[in-house]
Amino acid sequence: MKKYLVIPGYVKSETDGEEHYVSCSQLCRLYKVNPAECIFIKDDNDWRWLDTINPKDWITLTPRYDGNYSLPERL
Repeated sequence: MKKYLVIPGYVKSETDGEEHYVSCSQLCRLYKVNPAECIFIKDDNDWRWLDTINPKDWITLTPRYDGNYSLPERL
């Protein structure tokens, strides 16, 4: 069952102050989640179908400036 929305992007690192791109596959490794349980939002076209789901049913995984990649709790 899919349960994560994975949204890659740029993040300014707290440790070195530089901007880095974090890909979908990197986010899966950092959060330690199985890619088979993920929906990947790679560009604006991927957002079109989101009106058919309830975002509260998903855990959103995004790049973090502080390097804390523990899984967030559902709200």
